[in-house]
Amino acid sequence: MKEENELQVLSTANCNDLLKDLEELVSINSQSANIPGIKKVNEWIKHFVADLNPKIIEIPNLIYQSADLLHCIFPAKTEDFQTIALVLHSDTVLSPNNKSPIKIEGQKAFGSGIADMKGGIVSCLYGLKNYLNSCEIQNLEIHLIVSPNEEVGSLGFHDYFRLIGEKCDYAFCFEPALEDESLIVSRSGNKWYSLKTKSSSFHTGRACKYQYNPCHALSELIVSLKSKVMPIEGLKFHVSSIQSNSEHFNRSSSLLECRLDVRFNCRSQVKYFDECLSEELKQFFVEGMNVTVHDDCPTMKNNPLHLASFQEKILQFAPQIKFSSTTGCSDINYFSAEKNVCLDGLGAIGSGMHSRREFIYWDKLPKKAGLVSKILFEL
Repeated sequence: MKEENELQVLSTANCNDLLKDLEELVSINSQSANIPGIKKVNEWIKHFVADLNPKIIEIPNLIYQSADLLHCIFPAKTEDFQTIALVLHSDTVLSPNNKSPIKIEGQKAFGSGIADMKGGIVSCLYGLKNYLNSCEIQNLEIHLIVSPNEEVGSLGFHDYFRLIGEKCDYAFCFEPALEDESLIVSRSGNKWYSLKTKSSSFHTGRACKYQYNPCHALSELIVSLKSKVMPIEGLKFHVSSIQSNSEHFNRSSSLLECRLDVRFNCRSQVKYFDECLSEELKQFFVEGMNVTVHDDCPTMKNNPLHLASFQEKILQFAPQIKFSSTTGCSDINYFSAEKNVCLDGLGAIGSGMHSRREFIYWDKLPKKAGLVSKILFEL
């Protein structure tokens, strides 16, 4: 408990201050399609850090309709300094409940996007402000990066993320912590496929049992792919959706679409999956299949030596901290580079993301803000 109390007091705000700001943020409708609401969240962030005098850059999206990416730079005050990126996003999957954007039940606070990631925004900004207002000599150049469309893949900003990541010694992301509160030191990559096929519809009652049926072919493809992927540690896929244009019992579909979500630990696994998919498509789809890749997110990996040194620093002042891996992806994956250390899960502690029962333990936010401050002080 001593370590937790020390981290708690590092935050300059009490729970009521944090909760007030959290309520204000959650009440803003920043669902991914609501560009004016996302802009409002970005304005809220700019207002919060205004007294810290950052250099503000707003990056337009040149290939996808979205709000601008917000980039706030806090220059170091020494010639010899390290560079760090703090990675946030302002959009949410669901819009808030109009009658009650946030609901408190004991130590839980419920609300759309409260964990992913408006609670993370609050813990990051309070921790950052405490560090900048308290440090005697700022030896960090801090880049606050706020994506406007992370929940739809941050399309249009991947190259910018990579550019910043290559320049950074550290990159920290404020996605929700894992259920056991451990911090995330590696993430799988993902690749999203859309499979579409068109064929002639037929009367299923009159057709012979060997008639080519794209729905049957898709079922066989999925089963065959599963058998080839299951033995590979770190490689998996799930069928996200299957859609057709037939609602009849006695009529086959002429249009069929299947979406696949593939997760992997290394590029060789993606190559293997692509080879398997290509073979299965040739075998089962005699009338062909159109394949479109909608997202191809790299893994988040850390250099073992760099990571070990960083973990040693953290465990000296917070020995209760645990480190884990996850198959989920986030913007931090694009910041990952050979020379830097990436860390995720610094956001709020909660559950139910992307649902109407999304919640955080609001009383733990000061501790998370204190952890952010302490890490910055120790770098």
